[in-house]
Amino acid sequence: MDVKIIWPRTRKHVKEYLVGLIIGDGQIEQKRITITDSSDEFLKNVAKIVRKYLGVNVTLHKRGDVNAYYMRIYGKDFVENMKRLIPALKGRPTINFIRGFFDAEGTIYREGKYIVIEINQHDGPIIANLSIALRDRCIYSYIRYQEYLDKRRGKIYTRYILRIKRKTSAYRFLTKVGLRHPKHLKVLGLHPL
Repeated sequence: MDVKIIWPRTRKHVKEYLVGLIIGDGQIEQKRITITDSSDEFLKNVAKIVRKYLGVNVTLHKRGDVNAYYMRIYGKDFVENMKRLIPALKGRPTINFIRGFFDAEGTIYREGKYIVIEINQHDGPIIANLSIALRDRCIYSYIRYQEYLDKRRGKIYTRYILRIKRKTSAYRFLTKVGLRHPKHLKVLGLHPL
């Protein structure tokens, strides 16, 4: 299978990718953006493209309380610019937004001889818009939902799951959206560049 490792290569595309990561595993504050992940290797690669194409101050840190890392991007004007991009990209996801969102919220696994791609999120409209954007690229998916009890908060929440299982759609996803995260590459026996 010709799986592609596709990183964004322009200023605009890096911003779109970053918004996908932020919506999935990030947080925006007044003067900084924080993105958390379990892979320091992945965050180092993200930091490299952010510095190269956006020229902003980026730092990487290990979280002391759990086995995770976080990347911080500083700059009030930059943060404001990113905030303005969010509504449009959530409503009409671009391929680079999808890449970032998948890297944050996606999973890939094998079910027998088939590859299954899933994206989980609590925000149903984002999942619906992703499904439409993927369908426009001939990548067909279906959405299911799961209700679960958060024992810590004592509340029931809904999680929406976009699932790509058809062989041709999974192949198109892997070649058009591509993979970047080591956790996804490992499932397919590949190594990040």
